[in-house]
Amino acid sequence: MVLKRVSEEGTGILPEHHSGLAAKTGTSVSGGWYMSFNDVYRVLTWTESDFQLPGFGPYFSSKGVSAKMLAGRIWNLLKKPKLNFSDIFGAFAGVECMDVRDLLWIESHFQSP
Repeated sequence: MVLKRVSEEGTGILPEHHSGLAAKTGTSVSGGWYMSFNDVYRVLTWTESDFQLPGFGPYFSSKGVSAKMLAGRIWNLLKKPKLNFSDIFGAFAGVECMDVRDLLWIESHFQSP
């Protein structure tokens, strides 16, 4: 129940409402993460920042995509009955790079409704 409140009125609010979603956010010097789930899917996103020593500017670089933003895009994809290439490409727009293992992990852990 507490994690559902995070996605409805806390730091885990996504631009589009997703019914039944529970979420938790977190940040560190090396990046940020957004964990979210409902009765069918679990989505964990992580975005790294370029490490900078304390006192030498902001800890997070402006890479264009936060972990929460990326999770929101993935949840929007999961609402669609079918996807085309532009849907998938659009979800990852702004992501500077991604390890192939990470992308395969995301794909292999989605479940069919």
